[in-house]
Amino acid sequence: MILTWIVLFIFVLFGLLTFRRKDLFSPWTITFCVWIVEIACFLTFDHGLYATTGNFEQAVLLWVISFCGSSFIVYDMARGNSPTKHHIAGADYNSNAFRIMFWISIICVPITVYLAYKYALANAITDNIFFELRYNTTQSENRKDSILKYTTYIALIPLLAECNAKKINTKRLILLYFLNVVLMFSSMSKISLFTSIISSVFVLVYNKRIKPRVFIYIFIAFIGLTILFSAIRSFYGDIDADRIGAVLSVYTLSPISAFDYVAESVNQTYDGSYTLRFFYQLAKSLGADVDVRSTIQDFVQIPHSTNVYTVFYQYYKDFGYFGIFIFGLINGSIYGFVYSRIAFNPKLKLFYSYLVVTLFLQFFAELFWTTLSSTIQVFLCSYLVYVRRNKKRIKYCCM
Repeated sequence: MILTWIVLFIFVLFGLLTFRRKDLFSPWTITFCVWIVEIACFLTFDHGLYATTGNFEQAVLLWVISFCGSSFIVYDMARGNSPTKHHIAGADYNSNAFRIMFWISIICVPITVYLAYKYALANAITDNIFFELRYNTTQSENRKDSILKYTTYIALIPLLAECNAKKINTKRLILLYFLNVVLMFSSMSKISLFTSIISSVFVLVYNKRIKPRVFIYIFIAFIGLTILFSAIRSFYGDIDADRIGAVLSVYTLSPISAFDYVAESVNQTYDGSYTLRFFYQLAKSLGADVDVRSTIQDFVQIPHSTNVYTVFYQYYKDFGYFGIFIFGLINGSIYGFVYSRIAFNPKLKLFYSYLVVTLFLQFFAELFWTTLSSTIQVFLCSYLVYVRRNKKRIKYCCM
């Protein structure tokens, strides 16, 4: 426990030293804040989880030092070589690309929700429709309608592009928010809802359309909504304070205890099969005889049941502490470079708004490499919605 307090003190110290108001949403600032709050809550609240034994402290130190250090250095280097440092608050999207994605969303979201509910009711094993929707989502890879899951990101990008427009169409923005929220009910996924809300609010805050404190209020309100949402999805009986408290500890604090607990018995694969799952899946689709790891982790009792182990669990499972440090450097460099370009590049601003979600949820799970397919989809859609139709190039649209 003393070691945990020392780690917290180090993070607070370095967080204060590197904090700059203009970089409130920088990769290093968010990372320091996330782990300071997470560790402080773990040390302060009576959560009933197992105490850490040093495994977590080593891992989080390696991760934060390598990630924050590399993101800060790469940002500083790339920012110095930027073609312009002028911040552009909004950008005009490609109307044709936007219109295509918008109408695909209008058509596919109702179909996706209908098929999800139809499949859940036809294969129900409980009376909890919310549980059935979530369970069938995790088993959706073999379903015929699984292609509709790509609607998630096609519906997300028009929402972000509208938030980033020079002149926002309020009615269309409300409709896009509605579509994204409705789409969430087809999977009962908290991360889907979190992504659409947090990423869009980030764009509005960055463009100074709303105050930064509004972002904090929305984030806190969303955490509360998530707890209630998870309680409804997880329990079949009445929801009381004890059950909500259990959900709170499982989804917010248990990853620390879970990682520390399983780190004692994990045997490293040294083949990258967990971290680089996307490439294994791609190789298998091309005919290679390889095993593709599931994105759903095994449950562990600590003593609450959980299967979330923080951002660095996959790196540790594949390559040990060395993997945590190396992927901290790699991820930090990628995030730092993208962040250095968002002031004048609308494509990368939309892409970074998605990366912001992965930063805020790093205490929960790894959402960059293990879901690289989603990351690539967001990047490509962000690029397409700002593709220019003529040869005249606008300065801020170039990298």
